[in-house]
Amino acid sequence: MARVAAHWGWGVRKLLVAALLSALIGALFAVAASSESLQPADQSPGSSLSPSAPNELLVKFIPEAAAAIEQARQSGALPTIGIASLDAILGPCGVTEIQPTLPRPSRPDAALNDLQRVYTVHLSAQCDAQALIAALQHDPNVVYAQPNYRYHTMDNASMGESE
Repeated sequence: MARVAAHWGWGVRKLLVAALLSALIGALFAVAASSESLQPADQSPGSSLSPSAPNELLVKFIPEAAAAIEQARQSGALPTIGIASLDAILGPCGVTEIQPTLPRPSRPDAALNDLQRVYTVHLSAQCDAQALIAALQHDPNVVYAQPNYRYHTMDNASMGESE
C-alpha cells in the first residue's frame, strides 16, 4: 500500500509540474502578445509617423554634467554648458535647447535621481543627428545618447474592435 501511495504521490507531483509549466508558457505568450502592441511608430503598417521625433535626441549625462546643465539652464547660458568637451560637440551642431525629459519633482526623490539626468536635446534642422549621437557616445560625460523614438500602442479601433 505504501508503494501505491508513493507512486500516486509522484503522479500528483508530475501533474502539478505540468500545470505550472503550462501556466508559465501561457504567461510568456501573453507577455509576447502584449509587447507586440507597443512598438516604434515606423513598424506599424502604413504609418506616416517618423520612427523618432525629428531633430531630438535623448541624452543621459553623468551627475556632474547634469549639474552643469542645470546651472547653465538657470543662468540662461544654454546651449553652452560650460564643459569643454560637450560644448565642442554640441555647439557646431546648432543645439537649440536642452531640457529635462521629465518634469522636476517639487521635492527631491531619490528614486528619480537617475532619471533626472536624462535630457531632451533639440537640434537645428541642419544637424546630422547620427553623427552627433556617435560623438556623444564617446564623450565621458555622457551615459547614453539616442534618437527620441516615438512609440504608440494599438487601439481597439485599429484592430476592428468597438469599445
